[in-house]
Amino acid sequence: MFLKLIGVLGGTFDPVHLGHIHLAKTILQQTYLHHIKLVPCYQSPHRNQTHSSAKHRMEMLKLAIANTTNLELDLFELKSPRPSYTIESIKHFHSRLPEGYALCFIMGADAFAQFTLWNQWQEILKLCHIIVATRPGVDTSCKTLPKDFPASIVANATKLNKQSSGLIWFTDIKPLDISATTIRHFIQTGKDASAFLPPKVWSYIKEHKLY
Repeated sequence: MFLKLIGVLGGTFDPVHLGHIHLAKTILQQTYLHHIKLVPCYQSPHRNQTHSSAKHRMEMLKLAIANTTNLELDLFELKSPRPSYTIESIKHFHSRLPEGYALCFIMGADAFAQFTLWNQWQEILKLCHIIVATRPGVDTSCKTLPKDFPASIVANATKLNKQSSGLIWFTDIKPLDISATTIRHFIQTGKDASAFLPPKVWSYIKEHKLY
């Protein structure tokens, strides 16, 4: 039996930019994911308060993925006005999975290197697979897992749809050289940030005078 896969990609998306969309679309192309949920957090437990409101970040995401197949906005974390923990979201999505589906949580290599410090990280691995986006030429020491690590690395994404959880797949993605920090700095200093953003998101930022 082959399972259908649903991806989960979280973040502050403050603002959502072309790098986020490139990452999601690239992983869709590389895997058999049915679709990817983009899950903006209310507030990350590892970061300070966001720079724009939940409403603005939600509206920008809607604009960024409008008319884009296989990318879906999910507001589960935004509806809870407190720091967002991945385990709570994964439990929520897992409890609502249709029969014959499995979850894949998407993260960067930097985040995965700190994964064992996350709240209830072992439980996350019991409920989903992990897709780790790495960059060509970047340190991949996180691929060397401890012997007692409760998950297995697979070399091919096709392995992910053969069981419901507990697998890790590393994929090299040539990222776009874009960050939300750079975008906010451009805007704060009066520079044009349009090259980093979907056109409708850039228009929204200017209209609402964000950042």
